[in-house]
Amino acid sequence: MARDPLTSLIRLRRQALDDAQRGLVQCLQAEAQAQHGSDEAEHTIAREIEAASDPAGSDAAVEAFAAWLPGARRKLEQLRRELETLQAETARARAGVTACRTALESVETLQKERQEHARAARERKWQLELEDRSQIPACSDDEPNDVRNL
Repeated sequence: MARDPLTSLIRLRRQALDDAQRGLVQCLQAEAQAQHGSDEAEHTIAREIEAASDPAGSDAAVEAFAAWLPGARRKLEQLRRELETLQAETARARAGVTACRTALESVETLQKERQEHARAARERKWQLELEDRSQIPACSDDEPNDVRNL
């Protein structure tokens, strides 16, 4: 029996979907880590602002905070840019998964349609054969043997 090329294509499409889903998982993990880093940097800045705002704090602590804050803000902005980049990559990975899923579903639908068409063609053929057989007249015992042997 000849191998259905759509079966091979479905297998390839499933593999592509699996690969795309793995890529999406990796993007989501990287994005989550970047989000965590950005959140931590924001919390650190907020804690340091609170500590520097303490009226009981020393001038040295305020001066250290003032020197530290610009670097911390640059670091936070860098983390936010990285997060935005990773979010864009995640969006592309999601679109890739969607495209792979759609491609797979299209091929599966085509295969089902072809199988249904083949089944319908077989049924039509069987029906025609049944109709042809039902049109052969039945032989009675008083007909010659050569007619009965048809």
